[in-house]
Amino acid sequence: MSKIRDIDLQPFALSRMHNLRFLKLYSSSWWKNSNKVHVSQGLESIFTELRYLRWEGCPLKSLQSNIQPEKLVKLEMPRSKVENLWSGVQQLANLKKIDLSRSKQLTSLPDLSKAQNLERLELSYCESLLAIPDCSDLKSLTYLSLSDCLKLTMLPQLPHNLQWLRSCKTPIEELPSSIEVLSRLVFLDLRHCSKLKCLPTNVCKWKSLENLNLKGCSKLDKFPDDIGTLNSLETLETSGTVIRELPSSITCSCLENLEYLSFGRIMGQDTIGCILPLLSHNLIDLCLKNCDITEVPDNLFSCLSSLRKLNLKGNNFESIPSSIINLSDLEILDISNCKRLKVLPELPLIAIRASNCSSLEGLSCFAFQESNILLTDDLSIEVKLNNCFKLDRSLLECIMKDALRKIQRLATSVIKHYIDKDVETLPRSTAELFYPGNEIPKWFDIQCTGSVIHAELQPDWFNHNFVGFALCAVVAFEGHPDADGYKDDINIRCQCFLKSKDGNDSGVLRGLFGFWDVYINQPTHVFMGLDFQLYPCESLYYDNEVVFKFSLEKYFDPIEDVKVEKCGVRLMYRSVPLPHKKQTFDESMLSAQTIFHLRPLSNLGHREEEDHDAVKRRAVSARSGRVEDAGGQETGTTT
Repeated sequence: MSKIRDIDLQPFALSRMHNLRFLKLYSSSWWKNSNKVHVSQGLESIFTELRYLRWEGCPLKSLQSNIQPEKLVKLEMPRSKVENLWSGVQQLANLKKIDLSRSKQLTSLPDLSKAQNLERLELSYCESLLAIPDCSDLKSLTYLSLSDCLKLTMLPQLPHNLQWLRSCKTPIEELPSSIEVLSRLVFLDLRHCSKLKCLPTNVCKWKSLENLNLKGCSKLDKFPDDIGTLNSLETLETSGTVIRELPSSITCSCLENLEYLSFGRIMGQDTIGCILPLLSHNLIDLCLKNCDITEVPDNLFSCLSSLRKLNLKGNNFESIPSSIINLSDLEILDISNCKRLKVLPELPLIAIRASNCSSLEGLSCFAFQESNILLTDDLSIEVKLNNCFKLDRSLLECIMKDALRKIQRLATSVIKHYIDKDVETLPRSTAELFYPGNEIPKWFDIQCTGSVIHAELQPDWFNHNFVGFALCAVVAFEGHPDADGYKDDINIRCQCFLKSKDGNDSGVLRGLFGFWDVYINQPTHVFMGLDFQLYPCESLYYDNEVVFKFSLEKYFDPIEDVKVEKCGVRLMYRSVPLPHKKQTFDESMLSAQTIFHLRPLSNLGHREEEDHDAVKRRAVSARSGRVEDAGGQETGTTT
């Protein structure tokens, strides 16, 4: 019935289906919150044999007169109009799952004490739900979701075997006493419970707990003293709380399985500093954003031998201890909005996020160093230096050269992955780079003023060594009306218009690379990006005429008052043997051209969005000064 537009069930339409056991009414466009099946005159059918009912957007206010639930195994009615299921105590021995999520008119649940086999109760986004009956006797219940139940001021007593509890954005002030003894609890999500004042004083029985999320619990000011006894804990999220100090029980010797710790503040929240003990040596991801840290303790890094991601965003220190180099596995460093930071020590990284570091003058030997670039499964690169206007220009050029070298290695690694695994689609990989400037790097050997490039390539440009295009754009923000600068997401889309060898249009290939939470307060920035998930169609043979059109958008809508001033393209080839995995690259590989992403349409003959000839008529004629063919020979075209 997913393909039916609308249907109005008559009262007796299903009345003869006495043995109906399976009924599924659903919408293929569930995200539109549409309801296709209507019962304007009510439903007179009574289902006594029903085992499975899924009715998305059910218009009935109650199931009291339509279902005898004794044999029911699964009841799934997300986005329904149900206000209550039935009254009284029902025999529910077979019932294993109830899903009433997003049923915004649901006010109460019936007594479920007879549902001894109930395993999963999904009530998220039931915004009118006022209370839930005691669940402590539901011995099989392992999953309970109450997130966004905005009127639910108290949680029910909980069963001993519960493993997953979600209660995000509920107005609870305290947790039920039964939560202290949940020895099998694995996942506890209390995000944005803004009225929650405290956790249980004794949590030592949470021996199975792996994930504790307290983000946005803005009245929570302390941990239980025995939190260090949670030996299974892997993720601890406390950003947005007013907890200032982690208990001494969270040390290198405790919480040995802890991999992610967030102790940051939410933007705009009062910063009160933080006091940290020595942390677990198994930490992989540490977030200390907006903590008002004025000096990074030198011993902070002494135990963090496994750390891969460090977020120090929005703090007030001027320097980072050189001991950070001991974090040999560190891949991603976020120091955005650290406006007093002047110098960054030497670090071999995959990603550096230094947006709005307005005092940053130096990055000591910051590079994707030859000895540290290995062909691993991590196929990404990120350099964000927007509004870093004090950076020395020669240093910035050096950083970009190193980044472009990494792009070439990244591309070769992607193709190796593609060949080794013999897969039809390339793995998800990205490169995102942007910094203040108004020139396209010379590495992009096809360049043009404006947003459109029309290029004549070599006749044999599309061969077995070709792996794609690298793209670059200079974006001007000076026409943006916000006096404080541009503050938003931005996507740069490139459309590539191709013709086949027989002269017919082969359609449009599309590339897209995005930058999130961009803040720019100067006229121009340079953007570069890659996404290897998309790849040209190998079954086609293309002519040498190519048109590239760049545009700016947010969520597929064009961005006004911001424009592409210049753009550049580089054809990338694989012209050297691929190294083995984990093998390092030497300088000779830098002559190898490599990749950018483009997506073949499923119907390449169909010209979407814009006609190829129309683009060609408006195109700015540009020829590259040097375009290498697959064999590395230079051919002459003019810019």
